[in-house]
Amino acid sequence: MMRRPPRSTLSSSSAASDVYKRQLDMLTGWIKEIDTTRPVAACPPTWDNYWANNAQQEKHLAKAEMSGFNYATGQYDGAHSRYPNMVIFGSETVSAYYYRGVYFLEGEGSSDRCNEYPTYWTFSSATASLEAHRDKTYTAGEFVWTGHDYLGEPTPRSWPSKSSYFGMIDTAGFAKDVVYMYKSMWTDTPTVHLLPQKWNFKAGQKVPVYIYTNAKSVELFLNGKSLGIKNYDKQTASPVYIYWTKGTSGLDYEAGELKAVGYDQPDGKGNVIATDVVNTSGDAAQVELSADRTYIKNDGDDMVFVEATIEDNTGIMVPEADNRITFDVEGGEIVSVDNGDPRDHDPYKNTDNRKAFSGKALLIVKAEEGSNDDIVITATAESDNGILKSNTITVGSKNELPGDGTDAAKLLDASAVSYTHLRAHETDSYLVCRLLLEKKKKKNNIYIKKKKKTKPCRALYSISIIRH
Repeated sequence: MMRRPPRSTLSSSSAASDVYKRQLDMLTGWIKEIDTTRPVAACPPTWDNYWANNAQQEKHLAKAEMSGFNYATGQYDGAHSRYPNMVIFGSETVSAYYYRGVYFLEGEGSSDRCNEYPTYWTFSSATASLEAHRDKTYTAGEFVWTGHDYLGEPTPRSWPSKSSYFGMIDTAGFAKDVVYMYKSMWTDTPTVHLLPQKWNFKAGQKVPVYIYTNAKSVELFLNGKSLGIKNYDKQTASPVYIYWTKGTSGLDYEAGELKAVGYDQPDGKGNVIATDVVNTSGDAAQVELSADRTYIKNDGDDMVFVEATIEDNTGIMVPEADNRITFDVEGGEIVSVDNGDPRDHDPYKNTDNRKAFSGKALLIVKAEEGSNDDIVITATAESDNGILKSNTITVGSKNELPGDGTDAAKLLDASAVSYTHLRAHETDSYLVCRLLLEKKKKKNNIYIKKKKKTKPCRALYSISIIRH
């Protein structure tokens, strides 16, 4: 399997023995000629032997300003004992598989079992890597492979899969459940997130239930009945989530409402800090559109990202909906459509439609250059019960906006956009980390994301994030 170094301002070099040292000095020198403000990292292919340290490689790696290990947390302790001043970090970690909105129960799915449950990976599980970098306090953190799905390398699958499953976020920018595992560990933002994020199964099926949280305790309810309380401490937890099991296979499924409530004290005491609710949905009845902004620049480059969700008549997302959605855009131009499904071969461009995947699809639109006309967006979807209609989204186009147009965005649907959809040009792994940490301000019931200006030291910013 081919690998490339994490995309960052940290620099990689790899060789052996004296050749390695000469290359390290040469590359470091070139970088320092143009930038002396940041350290240079060496990140050799340590995954060739997860546990056994390469003595020559390690010796020269220790001379780098920062020492990156790829898929080799098993080498950390040895390297640290021999070179206690080595600045160790995980330059590429995990490579776990996640398939947004897909939850295989016992006996279901293909042999690779690629789905949302956090139990399938190439090199390491997410929890094992999080625990290693949490507990080995001499490490600087980790770069997870990957923040975002990408075209190619569809491990563990092959054709017809065309894109990866490694990302915390799919190609459409929709968050997978694992985002909340990292959010619960990397931030202090109160978090409770249920898996599965659907509650449409067959009567009598046993459904594994996981909870990503940083609460001190979580109480689980099924149709209003408490199923008990489990204590949790993210500083010591192994794994870094709650697995709620009845017997060995999961909860006995009942249609209705599954609810998790997080408390700031053990044993269900103290204050409620976060909740998550998953409901059984009915049949597809409507399309709900939400946009990430209400205004964009009319320079022909700025874009608005519109999330389309198939819902039942009560507003609950239909989790397995794959209805084909056709978009109608007046006053703007469709740039692209997507749904995040690695197995979908529909075109991204030059089309006005896309099938939903796990209930969602994405539309990207830009304004007509120089036009101050509003962009009006609607959608329809095919269904067995006829044509489903959407609400109407109106997006203004202007010559000038404050900042880049996102500093004070008025979000039409903050609940759908916040932590769920990340704009396509903000999908480097470090920005995934950064966006998860951004604080939200609430004003007049509209959430406003406060963004920091991007600093040159992007990679070090993400490393500092994961140490907290």
